[in-house]
Amino acid sequence: MHFTTRTTPPSQLLVQRKLTLKRLSSAVARGVDDTVRNTVTDTRAKMVGAGLGKLSRAVRYTSDVKKRRVPDIGDGRSRWRVGGAMFAPGRSERTQGALAAYSQANTTIVPRRGRWLAFATDEIPQRVGRYKMTPALYEAGGFDRKIGELEFIQSKKPNEAFLIARDVQVNAQRGFGQARRLPRHGKARQGKKAVGFIVAFILIRVTRRSQRFNPKAIMRNQVAQLPRRIRSNLRGSTQRAAPSPVVFSSGGSFSA
Repeated sequence: MHFTTRTTPPSQLLVQRKLTLKRLSSAVARGVDDTVRNTVTDTRAKMVGAGLGKLSRAVRYTSDVKKRRVPDIGDGRSRWRVGGAMFAPGRSERTQGALAAYSQANTTIVPRRGRWLAFATDEIPQRVGRYKMTPALYEAGGFDRKIGELEFIQSKKPNEAFLIARDVQVNAQRGFGQARRLPRHGKARQGKKAVGFIVAFILIRVTRRSQRFNPKAIMRNQVAQLPRRIRSNLRGSTQRAAPSPVVFSSGGSFSA
């Protein structure tokens, strides 16, 4: 009696192993990219719903897939890993501070420079270029000449004060806004109304912000869906390029 067995050659097994690992690594990388991208989408939606529409534009994401830097899983030189991150680009302290304040619970905001936090009123422009108006930008932008020099006035409340500009003209119909310095003759121009002063900035020593969105909770919810995304990607890759099966076959004949 004799019996023979045929198996897949070791070289073909190695090829199949590499293809399987490649599909797995691709599925994981795409799953991570989807997870981070969806986290940003959900975070922006939460911010818009909380009235932080403009601030939501600062939230971005990146990933190894987006950068086309997914490592080769078969190089064998180091532990394979793939990742992504949500971030806010730029170095704007105001943007970074606002994101930190609204994403955390019960944040207390105090001035980093000086004694007061300054908030521009509707009497003056709200922005200088792409930056929110501040007393420093007010002077740098020449508004001390266009509207008037700022004068400090202490409120009856110890933690509140004002920066005002005297002898200005404002929108006649509204009674405020679009403030400009009065001409030397003291008469307001057509469509304008002369007023003794306007409040340009409200000053406070401290303010508090409640949490409006929770990026950590959003990320946890998306990460929980990562295994499902990987399985879906694997099924898709298998259907696109089904590999040749690994063959273990046996056969033979015997006689007695």
